[in-house]
Amino acid sequence: METGSRREGLNFNPMDTLKTDILIGYGTAARLYMTAGPFSAELQTQLLHRRLGKANATVCASEARPGPARQTLERPDSAICGGPNPSTCRIPDFAIRGFTIAAIMETLFDRHRELRKVAPVEILVGHPSARLRNPMVNCHAWTAPIPDGGVIGIEDGLYVSSPEFTYLQMAWGAPVVRLAMLGSELCGSFLIDGKALPKRKPVTSIEEISSFLSAVEASLSEHPWIAPPAVARARNALRYVVGEGRSPFEIACALMLGMPTRLGGFGLGMPVLNPALDVTVRRDGIRKTVKIHPDMLWAGRKLAVEYDSDEHHMSGRQRGRDSDRAILLRDNGYTVVQITTSQLCSYRLLENVVRHIIGTSFGKRRLARFEADAMRFKPGREKLLGELIDIARNGCR
Repeated sequence: METGSRREGLNFNPMDTLKTDILIGYGTAARLYMTAGPFSAELQTQLLHRRLGKANATVCASEARPGPARQTLERPDSAICGGPNPSTCRIPDFAIRGFTIAAIMETLFDRHRELRKVAPVEILVGHPSARLRNPMVNCHAWTAPIPDGGVIGIEDGLYVSSPEFTYLQMAWGAPVVRLAMLGSELCGSFLIDGKALPKRKPVTSIEEISSFLSAVEASLSEHPWIAPPAVARARNALRYVVGEGRSPFEIACALMLGMPTRLGGFGLGMPVLNPALDVTVRRDGIRKTVKIHPDMLWAGRKLAVEYDSDEHHMSGRQRGRDSDRAILLRDNGYTVVQITTSQLCSYRLLENVVRHIIGTSFGKRRLARFEADAMRFKPGREKLLGELIDIARNGCR
C-alpha cells in the first residue's frame, strides 16, 4: 500500500485516491444487500463465489469480477485484505481526504448509479480524525483489524462490508429489535424492488453470522478496542433472527409473535420460517409423502401460522396453494392459523388472534396467564408492534 505522505502531497491527483481501498458499510451496505439493482446483483455474484469456494474465504480484492476483466489486488498488506493474518490489516486513516472526496464520490456515482441513490454513502475509515460527513459521504471510524471474511470485493479499490460484518457494525447503535429485523432480512429470501419482492438466495445465514461473531469474540483479548458491548448486543439480537423469510411483514409477524414479553413480544417462542415439512397425503387410495412450506412453524406445538399479505398473496393461484397447504397441515394434525396484514397492523385484532393461538396450542393455564397479564404488557407490545411495522415499511436504517 502506498504511504500516507505521498497521498497528502499538494500535487496529488484526486482520481488516484480510487486506488485506496474504499469500504462501504453500515446502513448503506444493508440497503445494497436488500434492494434490487446492478450493484446488488454484483454483490450477489461475489457472495455466490464465496459460498461455492471459487474465491478465497478472506474475500480479498482477488474476489472481484470473474473472467478476463477481473482486477486482482496484489497487495498482501491491503488495509482490508483480511489475509492469513487479519491482525496486520487495518483501514488506513488516510483513506480519503476532504479536498478529494467530491471527486472520489462523483467518480463512484458515475460508475455505480445505485450509490448516488443511497447517498450519503456510509464508509469506514481507520481513525476518528479521518471522519467526514456531507451530502455525499458519512464516515465511520473502525480502528480495529477487519475481521476475517468481513469484506466483499466489487472492483479494485471498492469493497462492501460482508453481510455478517454489516450486522456487527449496526450493533453499535441499533436496538435489539432493529438488529433482529436486519439480521432476518439479510437471512431472508427476498429483495425489495419498489412494492415487488423478487426472490433471491439469502446473502447469509444465522449460522454464518454466529461463526463470524465467534471469530470476533475470540479476538477481543488481542484487540480490546473492538467494543465488547456491541458484540454482545449482536449476539443477543441473533437469538431472535429468523431465516428464510419471504417479506418484511412476514418477518415482523414472526418477531412479534415469538419475541419474549420483556421485549414486547407475545412470547410464543421463535418460529421456523418456510421450512420443508414432510406431510402425508392420500391420492387414489395410496398414501404418499410430500413436502410443503408453511410460512411459520412451531413444530413442538404442531402449530402453523400462515401470513396472508394483502399485496403478495392476492392472486387466485396463490390463494389456492395456500388453501391446499392449510388442508394438508390440518389433515396431518397441525393447528393452522391465518394472519392478514390488517390484523398484523392492528394491536387489538392481533391480540385476538394470539388469544386464539394460545387457547388452541398452549393450554388453559397459559391462556389464563395471558389474560391476567394482558393489560400489564399492552404498552410494551404496542410499542414493539409499531416499531416492527415501521421497519417493515421503511427498511432497517
